Amino acid sequence: MEDSRGFRGGLRSAFLISTLPFQRASGLKSRVSWKGKLPGFSSSVVSLSKKKGVTTKSNAKLAPSLSPAFTDSNGFGKGPAGGKGEKLLMWFRADLRLHDHPALKYVEQHGSAVLPLFTFDPRQFGKTSFGFAKTGRYRAEFLIEAVDQLRKRLRDIGSDLIIREGKPEEVIVNLCKQNGIRKVVYHREVCFEEQEVEQKLQKALEKGRIEHKALWSNTLYDVEDLPFAVEKMPDVYSKFRDMVKDKGQIREPLPAPKKLPRTIDCESGRLPTLSDLGLGSEPPRKLKAERFTGGEIDAMGRLERYIAEAKRNSGTASSHLGADFSCKISPWLALGCVSPRRIHQELKKRNVVPEISKSTTYFELVWRDFFRFITLKYGASRLRTGTTSAAGTRAQALTSSGIKEQMMSAAH
Repeated sequence: MEDSRGFRGGLRSAFLISTLPFQRASGLKSRVSWKGKLPGFSSSVVSLSKKKGVTTKSNAKLAPSLSPAFTDSNGFGKGPAGGKGEKLLMWFRADLRLHDHPALKYVEQHGSAVLPLFTFDPRQFGKTSFGFAKTGRYRAEFLIEAVDQLRKRLRDIGSDLIIREGKPEEVIVNLCKQNGIRKVVYHREVCFEEQEVEQKLQKALEKGRIEHKALWSNTLYDVEDLPFAVEKMPDVYSKFRDMVKDKGQIREPLPAPKKLPRTIDCESGRLPTLSDLGLGSEPPRKLKAERFTGGEIDAMGRLERYIAEAKRNSGTASSHLGADFSCKISPWLALGCVSPRRIHQELKKRNVVPEISKSTTYFELVWRDFFRFITLKYGASRLRTGTTSAAGTRAQALTSSGIKEQMMSAAH
């Protein structure tokens, strides 16, 4: 097995892989907190009234990485933290694109200067507890290509991407101190290891009196637009799918910025090689299958080819598939090189299928959303209890959802 995180399997399994960026297993509107509460975490959250100038405080219970305030991604006027003029650090994670990027939109609206950053975390290039490579050579190569393409895209609009190797909670704090930055902006993730890094970063930032703003991204349905609170979402996909299809709202993707605030003067850093990451030389090319290249431009190229072939096959049983019977876009989705909302918009705008909500691609995107939200729903329990065992977390999740009792009852 070259890569335990490799791009294998059919359309469904590929979309599932794309829900977990490094593990396998969002101007402010009138509201900034979630619809409902996640159990076990209290945080004071500022809520903005629709009446101008009125703010209130509530003690909504949120997942730990939402502190101090969680905002949605539609509309970015001047918020309670202050207007334009902030020096910001934009931390790129599994969101390696310019289009439909809420954190970049925040930077564009609020920043006077920005330090765009990507860190290659050494913890993601080691071994799992089972002895497999956490990130194999093919996947690492794809990541390096995606980061390189993001840097080029940022330079095209007069900005840059600072690249470092190291733990984000250490690299980010040091860069903030060295450059007088008082706020870090990033997108939240839902898996345990990523949330654990967020917690460590937040503690380090708070110790240095540096603010942080976590926004939501990378799902078809925004967390604020679900017809239920995350902690009360259905545990069964079909129920989730029917509810979001009937009552959910899909936002229009944000346009890519044409210009960002000036880039803070800082050494850009060198793009690492596979050897730098401890993965040896370029991986072998034995297969005749098409080689995937990481990056936003290649992601949009893949989407274009998929749409073209799907339209050519219009009227056949496979009209909703195309591109060799799969859209094959999950590798780019996994690193955020393309937005689910952008995929949905393009399919709808180009009339690929008569009714987008009945297409296989739509349902696969909803399936992907389900797994991200269900991971968010139950993943917080692992952080809350300090459980490091995935099996222990699964048992807790089954117990809390009532599924374990149902299985025991059925067995008897």
